[in-house]
Amino acid sequence: YKDELIEYFMIDYFIDIAYENLEPVRAAIDGCEVNNEDVFFFKNNGNRLFDEEVWNGVVKNTWLFKLYYKQKYTDKNIVGEDTFYGRIVERNNYQM
Repeated sequence: YKDELIEYFMIDYFIDIAYENLEPVRAAIDGCEVNNEDVFFFKNNGNRLFDEEVWNGVVKNTWLFKLYYKQKYTDKNIVGEDTFYGRIVERNNYQM
């Protein structure tokens, strides 16, 4: 017995099997509107200088973001200005 997943993508496999074989699952998934289009925003932008105009554009269609545990995020750039990560996550001083 294991207390952890034995395969990283096991949940993905189960969802795929259910989607292919169970009409209610397929209908529920197909019925979802496109959402969180910029879920990967922090992958390439987390350490960039915070820009309010860019951020306002991102949050128009995204409310959930993926962070990467292997990526080191910084809250300030080399001259001490806020990064997107620092402004939104680390310092938690931005009100949406």
